[in-house]
Amino acid sequence: MAALEAFDSYGVPSLISNLEPFYWRQGNREVDFVVKSGKRITAIEVKSGRTVRSPSGLAA
Repeated sequence: MAALEAFDSYGVPSLISNLEPFYWRQGNREVDFVVKSGKRITAIEVKSGRTVRSPSGLAA
C-alpha cells in the first residue's frame, strides 16, 4: 500500500499522534486518509501525479 508508505516516510504519524487515521472505500470510490479528532472528521486525498482531478471518493 504505497499511500501508507508515503504517510510514514514524511513523518506524518508524529504530527498526528493524537488523531485516529483510517481510510474509506465503497465500491470503486475511496479516500486515502480519513482523520478523526474528537467529533471532527477530515478526508485527505493523496495524489502522486501532475494531473489534478476531482477525487470521486470525496463526493461520496
